[in-house]
Amino acid sequence: ATCGLPTIATDSASMSAHQARLSAEIAKLASSVQNSTLSLQVGVITTSDEMPQVPTNPPDRWAQKRKGGHGQMIGGVLSNTSPDFIKDLSARLLVGVDGNATEMIFDPIMHALKNEANFGENVGFLRPDAALAVVVLTDAEDQSETYRATNFPQELLALKPGRPDLVSFIAAVVPVNATSTSACPRDDMQPLALTEAITALKGTIINLCDPTMGDQLVGAIQATKKGVGAKPERREFKLPMTAQFDTLKVSYGATVLKAGDVLNGWTLRTNTNILRIGDKVDYKSEPMNTRLKVEFEY
Repeated sequence: ATCGLPTIATDSASMSAHQARLSAEIAKLASSVQNSTLSLQVGVITTSDEMPQVPTNPPDRWAQKRKGGHGQMIGGVLSNTSPDFIKDLSARLLVGVDGNATEMIFDPIMHALKNEANFGENVGFLRPDAALAVVVLTDAEDQSETYRATNFPQELLALKPGRPDLVSFIAAVVPVNATSTSACPRDDMQPLALTEAITALKGTIINLCDPTMGDQLVGAIQATKKGVGAKPERREFKLPMTAQFDTLKVSYGATVLKAGDVLNGWTLRTNTNILRIGDKVDYKSEPMNTRLKVEFEY
Protein backbone atom coordinates (compact mmCIF):
# COMPACT_ATOMS: atom_id res chain seq x y z
CA ALA A 1 0.00 0.00 0.00
CA THR A 2 1.15 3.55 -0.73
CA CYS A 3 0.79 6.88 1.05
CA GLY A 4 1.86 10.48 0.47
CA LEU A 5 2.84 12.48 3.55
CA PRO A 6 2.98 16.22 2.80
CA THR A 7 4.32 17.96 5.92
CA ILE A 8 4.07 21.72 6.47
CA ALA A 9 6.12 23.37 9.21
CA THR A 10 6.01 26.98 10.40
CA ASP A 11 9.30 28.77 9.75
CA SER A 12 8.53 32.13 11.39
CA ALA A 13 10.21 33.56 14.49
CA SER A 14 7.28 32.57 16.72
CA MET A 15 8.31 28.90 16.38
CA SER A 16 11.74 29.49 17.92
CA ALA A 17 10.62 28.28 21.36
CA HIS A 18 9.33 25.04 19.85
CA GLN A 19 12.32 24.20 17.67
CA ALA A 20 14.29 22.43 20.41
CA ARG A 21 11.34 20.19 21.22
CA LEU A 22 10.75 19.42 17.56
CA SER A 23 14.43 18.74 17.03
CA ALA A 24 14.39 16.13 19.79
CA GLU A 25 11.34 14.41 18.31
CA ILE A 26 12.20 14.52 14.61
CA ALA A 27 14.58 11.55 14.61
CA LYS A 28 11.92 9.44 16.33
CA LEU A 29 9.31 10.58 13.82
CA ALA A 30 11.60 9.94 10.85
CA SER A 31 12.51 6.47 12.15
CA SER A 32 8.85 5.55 12.56
CA VAL A 33 8.02 6.71 9.04
CA GLN A 34 10.97 4.81 7.58
CA ASN A 35 9.93 1.60 9.34
CA SER A 36 6.29 1.87 8.20
CA THR A 37 4.92 -1.03 6.18
CA LEU A 38 3.60 1.54 3.71
CA SER A 39 5.42 2.80 0.64
CA LEU A 40 5.70 6.42 1.78
CA GLN A 41 6.62 9.58 -0.06
CA VAL A 42 7.27 12.66 2.09
CA GLY A 43 7.38 16.27 0.99
CA VAL A 44 8.28 19.09 3.40
CA ILE A 45 7.01 22.65 2.82
CA THR A 46 6.78 25.79 4.95
CA THR A 47 4.13 28.34 5.91
CA SER A 48 5.96 31.05 3.94
CA ASP A 49 3.92 31.32 0.75
CA GLU A 50 6.11 33.56 -1.39
CA MET A 51 7.56 32.16 -4.59
CA PRO A 52 11.15 30.98 -4.07
CA GLN A 53 13.79 33.18 -5.67
CA VAL A 54 16.78 32.14 -7.72
CA PRO A 55 19.86 32.28 -5.43
CA THR A 56 22.01 35.36 -6.03
CA ASN A 57 25.75 35.92 -5.79
CA PRO A 58 26.47 37.04 -3.14
CA PRO A 59 23.62 35.09 -1.46
CA ASP A 60 20.48 37.09 -0.71
CA ARG A 61 18.99 36.21 2.70
CA TRP A 62 15.50 36.71 1.25
CA ALA A 63 16.15 34.04 -1.37
CA GLN A 64 17.11 31.65 1.40
CA LYS A 65 14.10 32.73 3.44
CA ARG A 66 11.77 31.62 0.69
CA LYS A 67 13.18 28.10 0.49
CA GLY A 68 10.25 25.73 0.68
CA GLY A 69 7.73 28.52 0.11
CA HIS A 70 4.65 28.48 -2.13
CA GLY A 71 4.42 24.73 -1.72
CA GLN A 72 7.91 23.94 -3.03
CA MET A 73 9.01 20.66 -1.45
CA ILE A 74 12.39 21.20 0.20
CA GLY A 75 14.89 18.88 -1.46
CA GLY A 76 12.16 17.22 -3.51
CA VAL A 77 10.11 14.09 -2.83
CA LEU A 78 11.68 11.77 -0.26
CA SER A 79 10.94 8.03 -0.18
CA ASN A 80 11.11 5.96 3.00
CA THR A 81 13.11 3.39 1.03
CA SER A 82 16.02 5.84 0.73
CA PRO A 83 19.10 4.69 2.72
CA ASP A 84 19.58 8.25 4.06
CA PHE A 85 15.89 8.79 4.80
CA ILE A 86 16.19 9.57 8.53
CA LYS A 87 19.07 12.01 8.07
CA ASP A 88 17.47 13.73 5.06
CA LEU A 89 13.99 14.06 6.59
CA SER A 90 15.41 15.32 9.89
CA ALA A 91 17.36 18.02 8.04
CA ARG A 92 14.37 19.10 5.96
CA LEU A 93 11.99 19.33 8.91
CA LEU A 94 14.25 21.80 10.72
CA VAL A 95 13.04 24.70 8.58
CA GLY A 96 14.42 27.48 10.79
CA VAL A 97 12.66 30.61 12.03
CA ASP A 98 13.51 33.18 9.35
CA GLY A 99 10.30 32.77 7.36
CA ASN A 100 7.38 35.09 6.75
CA ALA A 101 5.44 36.24 9.82
CA THR A 102 2.20 35.89 7.83
CA GLU A 103 1.88 32.16 8.24
CA MET A 104 -0.19 30.34 5.64
CA ILE A 105 -1.16 26.68 5.90
CA PHE A 106 -3.99 25.93 3.46
CA ASP A 107 -2.51 27.81 0.48
CA PRO A 108 0.96 26.17 0.51
CA ILE A 109 -0.58 22.70 0.97
CA MET A 110 -2.81 23.08 -2.07
CA HIS A 111 -0.05 24.76 -4.09
CA ALA A 112 2.22 21.82 -3.29
CA LEU A 113 -0.29 19.10 -4.09
CA LYS A 114 -1.62 20.71 -7.25
CA ASN A 115 1.93 21.86 -8.14
CA GLU A 116 0.51 24.99 -9.75
CA ALA A 117 4.00 26.51 -9.98
CA ASN A 118 5.38 23.42 -11.77
CA PHE A 119 8.17 22.87 -9.25
CA GLY A 120 10.41 20.06 -10.41
CA GLU A 121 10.84 19.06 -6.76
CA ASN A 122 7.12 18.20 -6.46
CA VAL A 123 6.78 16.04 -9.57
CA GLY A 124 5.53 12.52 -8.84
CA PHE A 125 4.40 13.21 -5.28
CA LEU A 126 0.62 12.90 -5.71
CA ARG A 127 -0.08 9.32 -6.80
CA PRO A 128 -3.63 8.47 -7.96
CA ASP A 129 -4.17 5.38 -5.81
CA ALA A 130 -2.13 6.42 -2.76
CA ALA A 131 -3.53 7.62 0.54
CA LEU A 132 -2.84 11.23 1.52
CA ALA A 133 -1.92 12.12 5.11
CA VAL A 134 -1.26 15.84 5.67
CA VAL A 135 0.87 16.71 8.72
CA VAL A 136 0.98 20.27 10.13
CA LEU A 137 3.53 21.52 12.69
CA THR A 138 2.66 25.06 13.76
CA ASP A 139 2.01 27.44 16.63
CA ALA A 140 0.07 29.78 14.36
CA GLU A 141 -3.34 30.43 12.82
CA ASP A 142 -3.82 30.06 9.08
CA GLN A 143 -3.70 33.35 7.17
CA SER A 144 -4.13 31.98 3.64
CA GLU A 145 -5.56 34.20 0.92
CA THR A 146 -7.09 31.68 -1.50
CA TYR A 147 -8.02 28.59 0.47
CA ARG A 148 -9.96 29.11 3.70
CA ALA A 149 -11.58 26.86 6.29
CA THR A 150 -14.78 27.11 4.25
CA ASN A 151 -13.34 25.62 1.04
CA PHE A 152 -10.02 23.95 1.92
CA PRO A 153 -11.52 20.66 3.23
CA GLN A 154 -13.56 20.16 0.05
CA GLU A 155 -10.59 21.04 -2.17
CA LEU A 156 -8.34 18.60 -0.31
CA LEU A 157 -10.90 15.79 -0.51
CA ALA A 158 -11.36 16.51 -4.22
CA LEU A 159 -7.77 15.34 -4.80
CA LYS A 160 -9.05 11.83 -4.00
CA PRO A 161 -12.48 11.86 -5.70
CA GLY A 162 -14.92 9.41 -4.16
CA ARG A 163 -12.32 8.22 -1.62
CA PRO A 164 -12.49 10.46 1.46
CA ASP A 165 -11.23 7.46 3.43
CA LEU A 166 -7.84 7.96 1.78
CA VAL A 167 -7.43 11.50 3.17
CA SER A 168 -6.28 12.23 6.72
CA PHE A 169 -5.18 15.43 8.44
CA ILE A 170 -2.90 15.56 11.49
CA ALA A 171 -1.96 18.85 13.18
CA ALA A 172 0.40 19.53 16.09
CA VAL A 173 -0.70 22.98 17.27
CA VAL A 174 -1.15 25.08 20.40
CA PRO A 175 -4.90 24.36 20.73
CA VAL A 176 -7.62 26.99 20.97
CA ASN A 177 -7.97 28.28 24.56
CA ALA A 178 -4.71 26.66 25.67
CA THR A 179 -2.72 28.96 27.94
CA SER A 180 0.27 30.59 26.28
CA THR A 181 3.34 30.42 28.51
CA SER A 182 7.02 31.28 28.17
CA ALA A 183 7.77 27.56 27.87
CA CYS A 184 5.00 27.04 25.35
CA PRO A 185 4.06 30.30 23.61
CA ARG A 186 1.58 30.61 20.79
CA ASP A 187 1.35 33.08 17.95
CA ASP A 188 -0.83 36.16 18.45
CA MET A 189 -3.93 34.55 16.89
CA GLN A 190 -5.65 31.39 18.10
CA PRO A 191 -5.95 28.67 15.41
CA LEU A 192 -9.71 29.01 14.92
CA ALA A 193 -9.77 28.54 11.13
CA LEU A 194 -7.27 25.70 11.31
CA THR A 195 -9.35 23.96 13.97
CA GLU A 196 -12.49 24.41 11.87
CA ALA A 197 -10.82 22.74 8.90
CA ILE A 198 -9.44 19.89 11.03
CA THR A 199 -12.93 19.27 12.42
CA ALA A 200 -14.47 19.26 8.94
CA LEU A 201 -11.88 16.72 7.80
CA LYS A 202 -12.34 14.63 10.96
CA GLY A 203 -8.65 15.10 11.57
CA THR A 204 -6.40 14.74 14.60
CA ILE A 205 -5.28 17.63 16.83
CA ILE A 206 -2.16 17.14 18.97
CA ASN A 207 -0.97 19.69 21.51
CA LEU A 208 2.40 20.98 20.30
CA CYS A 209 3.42 21.54 23.94
CA ASP A 210 2.47 18.10 25.24
CA PRO A 211 5.56 16.17 26.42
CA THR A 212 4.23 13.15 24.52
CA MET A 213 3.69 15.16 21.32
CA GLY A 214 6.26 13.12 19.38
CA ASP A 215 4.74 9.79 20.39
CA GLN A 216 1.26 11.04 19.52
CA LEU A 217 2.43 12.18 16.09
CA VAL A 218 4.02 8.81 15.45
CA GLY A 219 0.82 7.06 16.53
CA ALA A 220 -1.38 9.24 14.33
CA ILE A 221 0.82 8.69 11.28
CA GLN A 222 0.98 4.94 11.89
CA ALA A 223 -2.81 4.86 12.20
CA THR A 224 -3.19 6.09 8.63
CA LYS A 225 -2.08 2.70 7.33
CA LYS A 226 -5.17 1.05 8.81
CA GLY A 227 -7.38 2.58 6.16
CA VAL A 228 -4.99 2.22 3.24
CA GLY A 229 -6.02 -0.53 0.89
CA ALA A 230 -9.34 -1.00 2.67
CA LYS A 231 -12.46 -1.58 0.63
CA PRO A 232 -13.96 1.81 -0.25
CA GLU A 233 -17.34 2.67 1.22
CA ARG A 234 -20.08 2.35 -1.36
CA ARG A 235 -21.44 5.76 -2.28
CA GLU A 236 -23.41 5.16 -5.50
CA PHE A 237 -26.53 3.05 -5.99
CA LYS A 238 -28.51 2.50 -9.17
CA LEU A 239 -32.21 2.57 -8.37
CA PRO A 240 -34.16 -0.40 -9.75
CA MET A 241 -36.73 1.86 -11.41
CA THR A 242 -37.16 5.53 -12.30
CA ALA A 243 -38.07 7.46 -9.16
CA GLN A 244 -40.29 10.48 -8.85
CA PHE A 245 -37.70 12.89 -7.50
CA ASP A 246 -39.98 14.78 -5.12
CA THR A 247 -40.99 11.52 -3.40
CA LEU A 248 -37.43 10.36 -2.68
CA LYS A 249 -36.49 9.98 0.97
CA VAL A 250 -33.07 8.68 2.01
CA SER A 251 -32.19 7.83 5.59
CA TYR A 252 -29.31 6.16 7.40
CA GLY A 253 -30.27 4.86 10.79
CA ALA A 254 -32.07 7.68 12.59
CA THR A 255 -30.69 10.35 10.26
CA VAL A 256 -32.69 11.61 7.29
CA LEU A 257 -30.22 12.77 4.62
CA LYS A 258 -30.82 16.08 2.90
CA ALA A 259 -31.72 16.10 -0.79
CA GLY A 260 -29.32 17.96 -3.08
CA ASP A 261 -26.51 18.19 -0.51
CA VAL A 262 -23.46 16.85 -2.34
CA LEU A 263 -21.37 16.46 0.84
CA ASN A 264 -23.73 15.73 3.74
CA GLY A 265 -26.78 14.40 1.94
CA TRP A 266 -27.63 12.82 -1.41
CA THR A 267 -28.00 13.68 -5.08
CA LEU A 268 -29.69 11.87 -7.97
CA ARG A 269 -28.43 11.69 -11.53
CA THR A 270 -31.75 11.57 -13.30
CA ASN A 271 -30.26 10.54 -16.66
CA THR A 272 -28.75 7.35 -15.19
CA ASN A 273 -31.03 6.91 -12.15
CA ILE A 274 -27.97 6.70 -9.89
CA LEU A 275 -28.28 7.86 -6.28
CA ARG A 276 -25.06 9.23 -4.76
CA ILE A 277 -24.43 9.60 -1.02
CA GLY A 278 -22.30 12.58 0.00
CA ASP A 279 -18.65 11.97 0.91
CA LYS A 280 -19.10 13.47 4.39
CA VAL A 281 -21.96 11.17 5.38
CA ASP A 282 -20.26 9.12 8.09
CA TYR A 283 -21.25 5.46 7.85
CA LYS A 284 -19.45 4.84 11.14
CA SER A 285 -21.88 7.12 13.01
CA GLU A 286 -24.40 4.27 13.28
CA PRO A 287 -24.00 0.70 14.62
CA MET A 288 -22.45 -1.93 12.36
CA ASN A 289 -24.86 -3.42 9.77
CA THR A 290 -27.10 -0.33 9.80
CA ARG A 291 -28.81 -0.15 6.41
CA LEU A 292 -29.25 2.79 4.11
CA LYS A 293 -32.98 3.18 3.47
CA VAL A 294 -34.31 4.61 0.18
CA GLU A 295 -38.03 5.24 -0.26
CA PHE A 296 -39.70 6.62 -3.40
CA GLU A 297 -42.68 6.41 -5.73
CA TYR A 298 -42.35 5.57 -9.39
